[in-house]
Amino acid sequence: MGVWPRRLALVVARAHGESFWSWVDRMALWNGCPPWTMAEAIGLDVGSVKRCPFTGVRRRYDAGDVQGDRGCRRPGPARGCAAPGRRRTTALGSCYSISRPPCREKPPAWTSRRVTSNVSVVLRPSIVPIMDSLSDHYVRDVASAMAAVLGSRLVGVYLHGSAVLGGFDARRSDIDVLVVCAHPMTTDEQAAAAGRLSNDRLPCPARGLELSVVTLPVTLRPKTQPPFELHVTTAPDDTKVVDGHGHGGDPDLVLHFAVCHQAGRLVGPGRAPAEVFAPVAHDLVMAQLVAELRWAAEHAPGEYAVLNACRAWRFATDGTLVSKIDGGQWALHRVSMTGHELVQSALERQRCLPATEFDSREVKRFVHWILSRIVETSA
Repeated sequence: MGVWPRRLALVVARAHGESFWSWVDRMALWNGCPPWTMAEAIGLDVGSVKRCPFTGVRRRYDAGDVQGDRGCRRPGPARGCAAPGRRRTTALGSCYSISRPPCREKPPAWTSRRVTSNVSVVLRPSIVPIMDSLSDHYVRDVASAMAAVLGSRLVGVYLHGSAVLGGFDARRSDIDVLVVCAHPMTTDEQAAAAGRLSNDRLPCPARGLELSVVTLPVTLRPKTQPPFELHVTTAPDDTKVVDGHGHGGDPDLVLHFAVCHQAGRLVGPGRAPAEVFAPVAHDLVMAQLVAELRWAAEHAPGEYAVLNACRAWRFATDGTLVSKIDGGQWALHRVSMTGHELVQSALERQRCLPATEFDSREVKRFVHWILSRIVETSA
């Protein structure tokens, strides 16, 4: 397991809409230890592991600091230090999935309080909810490249998508970036940016880069098909450079703007996301989620369609934009047994774990069922 930290070197704030489990995983990454190590180091009483992450051997495991079926019990006394012979412990990270429907109340944020219950959990390999150091360094290089092209007209470079919402996995995730400039780009600037961002000149450590350049007036007044200056993708199966001048706009930018307003991360110098991205109307976001969902049911891989349906349903219910993984986990205990199995398989495939193959008809039925739930919620 490595060294057990005596104290937390860094406590990270939870992102808006981020699950408690993803937050613990981020704590583990920032503190340089595995998520299951952090789970014990910050307060979870662990008996024995039910599934070893390295050998796959399944054993019994009890967790003492998770909410019980009847909600949170009264907290016990604060525990500043561990008892002799016992490691200091607190809450589970997202590498653990609870083997019963979770408490409907939100899990408590990390404090010195203790909440007790006897709950069986399963240890699963973790999906790191923020980028690894190599991908993070790459994003900074992208920001430097755009600063060199745009100079003083650069408003900011903003990270969005799974890298800020959670569930980022370099094996299958794109690195999603929005670049905001004060005025439209010239043709020479477009060519210079495309050259600097090409995979030959700046190799991407993840699946690929997906970057759009937009102007500040566009982000301050979002509409159905926001215009853009340049769009660059470098994924091996989808490498392209699109000139936005004379283009009809990109409806996908609606969701990108909404995520940047909610949880965007500024890379390098620039203005804060809240100053650059205006709130996007609920109806505008919902319309784009539904449109993307209808497209995914016909053209996207099964796990993409299923998990996007789950997060669209989550947004329709409480107005929160979450990652595909958090959307799937939220929906797991709100669907039928058949739907539960479908969502569970989608989550396993999203985590690059072995899972059953999808029946395309089942996926379409599930998506249309979710669409009917969204209509009921919006009525």
